[in-house]
Amino acid sequence: MLIYPILTILGFMGIYHQAREILTTPFPNALSLSGLAAQALAFTLVSVTLIWALPFPYEKSDGVFNWRSFSVWYGVIGWIIVDNFVFALGQAVLLALGLHRSSSSKNVVLRGETEPLLVNVAH
Repeated sequence: MLIYPILTILGFMGIYHQAREILTTPFPNALSLSGLAAQALAFTLVSVTLIWALPFPYEKSDGVFNWRSFSVWYGVIGWIIVDNFVFALGQAVLLALGLHRSSSSKNVVLRGETEPLLVNVAH
């Protein structure tokens, strides 16, 4: 049961490391903004619908909501919802960073490897 919080923490660490990579990589790059948007939307929908599919056992808690009842629920089925939400949050954060980088790089002159191979020629 100790593995599930570790996996959630690794999910947050992954967001941090991927965001740092996006901020250090020159734009344009191979980052798919539409792919990030689709993944953020899909995993948000999955995590929200799983709330009703894998509910918290209110009837077994006798109205007492303490840390122990939450940790048992999290260890049995709650980690699925939490980890899907963490992944959706990560994709949304990366999408926001990618959109910010793409909008701020419109006025940048491309040089070297990021320069287009074919130039639009108006006849």
